[in-house]
Amino acid sequence: MENHTLSIPLIQVGKDIMADARVWCYTSNRIFEPNEQALLEKELATFCSTWDSHGTLLRAEWHIVLSRIIVLVADESNQMVSGCSVDKSIAFFRKVERNLGLDLFNRFLLTGMINGEWKTLPMDTWSSMISSGEVHGETLFVDTLVDNCFAVRNHFIQKLQSFRLRRLMGFPQVVQRHD
Repeated sequence: MENHTLSIPLIQVGKDIMADARVWCYTSNRIFEPNEQALLEKELATFCSTWDSHGTLLRAEWHIVLSRIIVLVADESNQMVSGCSVDKSIAFFRKVERNLGLDLFNRFLLTGMINGEWKTLPMDTWSSMISSGEVHGETLFVDTLVDNCFAVRNHFIQKLQSFRLRRLMGFPQVVQRHD
C-alpha cells in the first residue's frame, strides 16, 4: 500500500514505542490557534508524564496532527492501561474541551483532503461531496479509528476507496473485475 504519511506533518508516533501500543485519536471541530496549540502541548506533556494506571506511570506520548487531531499513545509493555486510566484521559480531554471551547468527542467529524488542503467536516457533508463528485475514491482521509501504533504508522492516511468508513459516507463499494 502506498504510504501517505508524507502528506501530513506527522508521524514519528511511537517511534520508540511498541507497534501494539494503544492509540486514541481526538479530532477537534476546528483548527487549534497557535496559542491554544502551545497550551495544549504543555498540558499534554504534563498529562502524559503523570498518567498512571493503579499508581504505576504509563509510558505515554502525544502528538498534534494537522493542528486539529490529538493522538494519545500508551505503551502497555510494562503497565496495562486500566479502565481508571482511560477515565482519567477522558476527564483530561473533557477539561481541554471546556477550557478551549472545542468538541473532541464528535466521531462524525472526519478529516480529508480537498484541493490539496486538509478539512475537517461532518460525515454528512462528506457524503454530499461524494454524491456531487467533488470527493472520489482517490481522496485522502485520516483514519482516527486506528487503535495501535502499527496502524498509525502504516494506515493513518487512507484513500476513500480503502477507508473503513466509506460505506457510511455513501461511497459505493468497489467491485473488482476478474477477467
